[in-house]
Amino acid sequence: MGRRWFLLAAAIVPFLLYWPTTGYGFLLDDFVLFQSSPSLSDLGSIPRGFVTDVGALRKGGDTVISSYYRPVFLALSTIYYKLFGGGPAAWHAASMVIAALIGALACGFFLRLG
Repeated sequence: MGRRWFLLAAAIVPFLLYWPTTGYGFLLDDFVLFQSSPSLSDLGSIPRGFVTDVGALRKGGDTVISSYYRPVFLALSTIYYKLFGGGPAAWHAASMVIAALIGALACGFFLRLG
């Protein structure tokens, strides 16, 4: 029973800590990355994200123009946009869910280590 409480707490604490972010807007490059990028509305951009960088994909180019290679970020961004649109609250909520899952997974891993 104690292990389950640790797992639950590890998931709930990040969720509670980051809850206020659902009321925040976008900041700095978030507008380019999460609202105005043409690649967000195209699920076909997900595979391209594995062969180029964020800047090239967001600007519509086919070549790597920087060292900002983040294929999982690009895939999740496109999926979030298709599911939730361009509003910041849903993006922040999705990040909270990921933080909660990571907390629970990390806790489970350490509990198994003993």
